[in-house]
Formats: sequence, structure tokens, C-alpha cells
Amino acid sequence: MAVSISERLGGMYPYVPGKGGIDFSSLLAPIEKAEDSIVGKEIKGASGGELILYANSLQLLVGEKEGLWKKTSKSNWLGASILGSYGEATLCFGLKSKKVIGMAEGAEYPIYSSDSRHPDLYAKKFIGVALAYFDARGIKIDSIMGRWEKGGDNYNQYRAALAGIKDPNSSQKVAAAKETWSGKTFMAYGFTDVHNWSDSWDRIDFRFQKPI
Repeated sequence: MAVSISERLGGMYPYVPGKGGIDFSSLLAPIEKAEDSIVGKEIKGASGGELILYANSLQLLVGEKEGLWKKTSKSNWLGASILGSYGEATLCFGLKSKKVIGMAEGAEYPIYSSDSRHPDLYAKKFIGVALAYFDARGIKIDSIMGRWEKGGDNYNQYRAALAGIKDPNSSQKVAAAKETWSGKTFMAYGFTDVHNWSDSWDRIDFRFQKPI
């Protein structure tokens, strides 16, 4: 790698000791070669919270140590994974940074606080970090997959944008996807060519691609 990951990530993500953030630049500095990885490294966020970090050529993941892998966990985490590569790669994000205040009755998804989030986890900033991280590892990200499940903010925002439209066409679905938090964020990073892959009652998939 001509430019180190540490150099690429410098200043990209908040880090204020005693308040919040993660020093990704220092934490990922040991990764110098394509085969290098970090597996389950226990770290502390700037707020003092206990986190765990995974980083390899296919994934960048950080989250609360307690219950990170439990499907119905109340833990918060930020993750980016490569879905596939055909010369160019598609990236899929899992972003959960809001504080959880409970679990929906009879459901597997949590209820999030609308006005607070984990002090160390900044979803929008993490997207930039992940893109720079994979780029520094020589992986060209061609597109980002928006995968929104029932109960999540993006799912709800998408459905709200289509409210009152009985049988939305492709253009209307794309317009609704662009109104979601993820849609606006992905487009801000240059992934502005939007395609609907699937739209079912419990999950919606959109592909945000960089213009050719």
C-alpha cells in the first residue's frame, strides 16, 4: 500500500478524549500488508466505553463488546463488509449507533432513542472511514448496497416517502430511496446512480453506484 491506512484515516473520524469517538488512525496502523488483519481486539472509545474491533480485507467492524454478535442484542455497532468483487466491489453497511431504550413487543428489533446516540459511534463518519480503509487496501468500491429491514429508520423513511402511492413505479421507488438517511449519505459520498434490487414487506434493497 503506497499510502498507509493510518495516514489515510488521520482526522476523518471524531476523537475527543473523555468525550467520544474512536482513534481509527492509530488502531489500524498495524495493518500494512494485504494479509494483515485485526481480530477481536478489545479497545476503548474516547468516552471510556468498551468496544471490540475487527478489520481485514473484507470487513471493518467496531461495536460494543457486550453482545455484539447476538441477533436481538441491544448493543451498538458499525460495520462495513464486501459483498462481492468482479474487479470492483460492492460494500454493505450495518449501522446501529443510536442508544437503545427497549425492545419492540413480540419483535426482534429494538426501539431506539430519537434524540441520543452512542458517544463513540458516528455512523456517517464511519462510512467515510470504511471507504478510505478499503481504498487504502487496494479495493475499489464501485457501489454500496442499502439493505433496510422492517423496523429500521431507513425502512420507515422509505415507506413514508411512498405513502399515498398505490402502485409506485421504479422512478418513484428510487426517489423514495434518495429521501432516506442512507440514501442521502451514500449520495453525498458520490454514489448517486440508484437502482432498486428488491422491495418486500420486510426488507428493501437498493444499490447506490458511482456514475460510470
